[in-house]
Amino acid sequence: MNAFRLPMKLLQVLSFRSLVGFLLLVVPLLGLLVIAGL
Repeated sequence: MNAFRLPMKLLQVLSFRSLVGFLLLVVPLLGLLVIAGL
């Protein structure tokens, strides 16, 4: 049971971190596009 829950928790942390990294990349790009559009 414990051996099963550990990879799931690790997967959640990794997916959360990758999502944060993705947002950190995308948000400045969107900001630049908006500024360029204006």
